[in-house]
Amino acid sequence: MKSGEIRLLSHHDLTNAVYVMSKAFLYDPLWVYLYKDEKMRKKYLERFFRVFLSVFINKKNVYGIGHPVQAVAVWVIPHNADTKTKSPLRDLLPMMKLFFSPFAFNLFKVSSVFSSFAALEKAYAPNTHYKLESIGVDPDFQGKGLSAKLIAPIISEAQMKNIPVYTETITPLNVGFYEHFGFKTMEERSFPDMKLTVWSFLMK
Repeated sequence: MKSGEIRLLSHHDLTNAVYVMSKAFLYDPLWVYLYKDEKMRKKYLERFFRVFLSVFINKKNVYGIGHPVQAVAVWVIPHNADTKTKSPLRDLLPMMKLFFSPFAFNLFKVSSVFSSFAALEKAYAPNTHYKLESIGVDPDFQGKGLSAKLIAPIISEAQMKNIPVYTETITPLNVGFYEHFGFKTMEERSFPDMKLTVWSFLMK
């Protein structure tokens, strides 16, 4: 496999994938709101993505580019038999450990944002759909088209099956990227008290 090809990640890639996503989200508006101190933000980003990516790797829904990983995308793909793990506790236990920690108290402050994520997805993609759950590129490798390489094959698969693709972002710079790629902005929802905005996208 060539170094620039998309590949399914395994737990052998977890440490590198966590490193990539933690760097990519270091200045994400939501995380900046949660943790003003950069060192603290980095600490909890690493904790969060270690659990988050581990769960989705178990479901075979994490893709990457590079050896070691330079970019990561987490997809939720419908009718994928591999998304059903043999042991749900394998996913539940690490999530419980994360959410019964000081991190959970901070998440409560942005519960309205997460509620909006769920509500927007239900409103604009109520039926079977693909979802781009999260995507990140190591800042050292940005500008090389890695995001497009992570997105294009899955979108092509969805279009062949005539299934819509949904995603959202809270990063203003991502809006133009998604629209350029063919997504339509369905709604822009603001949270003035937190100075955050959620954009919802759909591609049919």
